[in-house]
Amino acid sequence: MRKTLLVLLTLLLALSVHELPAASSRDKVYLLKKKQDEKCRLSMMRIYEHLKAYHAKKKAFPKLNNYSGLKELVKNGALPGDFVCDAYRGKKNKKLKDMTEKTNPFLYFGGINYAEAQRVCPNIPLLCDKPNSRHLNVLLADGNIISVDFKRMKRKISNCKDIVNLLNELYGYPADILEALRVKAGLMDKQLSGR
Repeated sequence: MRKTLLVLLTLLLALSVHELPAASSRDKVYLLKKKQDEKCRLSMMRIYEHLKAYHAKKKAFPKLNNYSGLKELVKNGALPGDFVCDAYRGKKNKKLKDMTEKTNPFLYFGGINYAEAQRVCPNIPLLCDKPNSRHLNVLLADGNIISVDFKRMKRKISNCKDIVNLLNELYGYPADILEALRVKAGLMDKQLSGR
């Protein structure tokens, strides 16, 4: 009996020592993803500040969607480094010439009336990670950034319409705003696919 207990204890100890590196490796991956997510959020915060500065000058946000709208911010002082999200699998923007629709890690919902959004529906999206990222951060019109965990939600997000539908589940947009967001998302999806 004592010998059996000793053998079981030895096996248990051997298994727990064997599991330590795996747990440590998982922790490293988790910390890396968390760090990447935080960098994306910081980029979004910088872009939000650039959007507000642009609005202060022009009394509107850039009208065009996606990269076409965001590059207007570069003309007003934003740097290519402000458009970096390490979790995005595309090429990183290090120089102005590197910035394209393909390298831009964010989706921009252009032409939103900032003052009206603040008054009527401050939780509409201004900017979010592209769906092929490993996570989804969404910058709302009120300046808050929410993070969506795909694993917990148990759903696939593959385009702008999916993002709008997900946000509608969270916030329950009024019908007219939801319809406008869905139309905008459809246009953004076409733009991204090159149609």
